[in-house]
Amino acid sequence: MGLLGVVIMDVVDSRKRKNRAELQSILQNSIEQFNNKYQHLLIAPTTITLGDEWQVVLKDPSQCYNVVHFFQKALWLDEINIHAGFGMGTLSTAESKDIRQMDGSCFHSARQAMTILKGTQRRKILGSRHNRVYFHSDKEILFLGEAAVTTELLGSEQVVAIQDLINTLIQNNEILKARMTLKQRKVYIDYLKYGSYRKVIEFSDERSLGNISEKLNAAEFTTIQRNHELVEALLRYYSLLRR
Repeated sequence: MGLLGVVIMDVVDSRKRKNRAELQSILQNSIEQFNNKYQHLLIAPTTITLGDEWQVVLKDPSQCYNVVHFFQKALWLDEINIHAGFGMGTLSTAESKDIRQMDGSCFHSARQAMTILKGTQRRKILGSRHNRVYFHSDKEILFLGEAAVTTELLGSEQVVAIQDLINTLIQNNEILKARMTLKQRKVYIDYLKYGSYRKVIEFSDERSLGNISEKLNAAEFTTIQRNHELVEALLRYYSLLRR
């Protein structure tokens, strides 16, 4: 079995939500949509494993951050925010269609990411309080060979690790997402769904091309999408070096 990606997610401040049954229903509907759309990427169907926590096991680790964004978008309009920790590794058990029957370093890395996200050191490690997504790896891989990383390039003796670049991109992206208003998020989701301004007008409440453009620009749509592409590319590069 090759390198797998595991994403663990849960709901921020879920205990403060008054209607727990409604929350569970929203989560379950989102998970069903995800399983239908991404069946080809999954080792096992995604399911709620503990309370308001659910796990995803991916054949392609480069898709971990895109999976996080699927659930962010699915839950935004219900004003539900999530923590998401992910990692890469292998299985120490046989594959199973029940996620709860599997274990291995891929799960351990994702769990460690969640521990960091919700632990006392989160601000020190993550930086921004707006960032609730983290990639953890037990194996540091340098972006440049150590001999090539000189004080002339970096201005210090520090080396650059790929996972640090990934997490910095994620942090910057999550800060941009956190600044979006609910209306901007709605247009952002609709534009991703329909692919053009005119179709957004046809199938949504928006009635002006100018308003759509203004909301997408204010939401930093292009920057967020580009950051997702870069994170995916870096995760793919990292996974190739790990194999």
